[in-house]
Amino acid sequence: MNIKDRLTGLVLIMVILSLTGCGMADQKDRETVNGYYVQQDIGETKEGMTAPEDAVDDLPEGIELQENETYIGTEVSTETDLGEPGSGYEDLRNDSREFVSLIRDDSRSFMPAFSSDSDQEESILGLNGKVSYYHYDSLNKEQKSVYREILKGFVSHDAKFRVDASREEIRDYYDRVMYDHPELFWVSSHFRYWDYGDYVMVEPEYNRTKSQRDRDQVKINQTVDRVLKEVSREKNQYDKVLYIFKYLIRTVDYKPDAADDQNVYSALINKATVCSGYARATQLLLQKAGIQCIYVWGYSFKGASHSWDILKMGKQYYQIDTTWGDPNYQNQHQPEIPEVLRYDYGYYCTDDKTMFKTRTQDQGLPLPSCTSMDKSFYVYNHRCFDKYNDKVRESIRKNIKDGKKYWHGQFSNKAAFEEMVKDVRSNLYGQYIYEIKGKGEKSAYIYDDIHYTIKLYY
Repeated sequence: MNIKDRLTGLVLIMVILSLTGCGMADQKDRETVNGYYVQQDIGETKEGMTAPEDAVDDLPEGIELQENETYIGTEVSTETDLGEPGSGYEDLRNDSREFVSLIRDDSRSFMPAFSSDSDQEESILGLNGKVSYYHYDSLNKEQKSVYREILKGFVSHDAKFRVDASREEIRDYYDRVMYDHPELFWVSSHFRYWDYGDYVMVEPEYNRTKSQRDRDQVKINQTVDRVLKEVSREKNQYDKVLYIFKYLIRTVDYKPDAADDQNVYSALINKATVCSGYARATQLLLQKAGIQCIYVWGYSFKGASHSWDILKMGKQYYQIDTTWGDPNYQNQHQPEIPEVLRYDYGYYCTDDKTMFKTRTQDQGLPLPSCTSMDKSFYVYNHRCFDKYNDKVRESIRKNIKDGKKYWHGQFSNKAAFEEMVKDVRSNLYGQYIYEIKGKGEKSAYIYDDIHYTIKLYY
């Protein structure tokens, strides 16, 4: 059977997309008849669209033009065998078709879905639970229905499924679902679609078969449960977020080209990933802990693509970057770095102004503004200083007397920060150690001239 016969009844335009996407040419004023483009008589002829007068003689067998229609030609792809009409696509076009939803527990059980009632759909898809999804919640009722069509297709692991959106809209909807749901570790950022005018057929790219997905889901659930057991012991949202931030930095290594590096499996199971894996794992754990979290994509100040998150505590949103929270400062020629200093808190719960010193944020989807620093590590823990004075110096002397092996703090301005850096470089605090302990000890310092933080340890 040739391609023309297989495509009878539908015009198919295949486009390979990624989340970075590509534009589509405008096809308004064109309709389809039996799988071929035709042009309605709209009062004027557009250059390049009207066929020669004798083109009608070349009409494929079975094509009958209506009054005021002109045959333009075909635009098909032979990359994928779509099968004959009725070989499953008609079922996919049925709005009330059944789907199955993955119940995310260790038993890997499945259950058939019920009707397409929106409240029931939201319930089985987890969209009306204790965590709100930023991109879903920003949509109106009709748009939410389209979003759910995509999410249902992913959860059901459908090879292809109908989405009631135009080709101009499909990328936006696809991104919203992917950016809201880090648990979709089996779904790639790449997909194909076929344009049918008032709807599209979507073919996602999956990195696992359904059985492989179910097997790996169990592993992820077990890891998440262990982490959440510890998180539940924390007294408030701030401490829950801090635990997850530190847990991922302690247990995950940054490794370019790691397997599954664009999803949570790499971070939670393989313990090796890149920024996307860190960000997705952060988002998943925070969501499971009942904290809204949004996946963010952009570029670092060096121009490399980068991913991080925005989370919500109380009524405020905060930027958080778990990847860059691990500074890897350890050096064999320095004293053992204390646990508390093994994290770069400059990327913990900051405002936009602070985070944007090191990156730009993609503007493809709307994101909330982050305007508060009240949950940043140094402000929250009263370790942010406006001045470098005797009060700061005495706090360091007290730490040394009390036997503490470190001191760390942040300054709210560059001038105060540079004053302390000058004293640190002159070994003032090495002298303090000698005066207090009566002997010299190896000491080291770390400072960050972006966030104005200083860490001393000895």
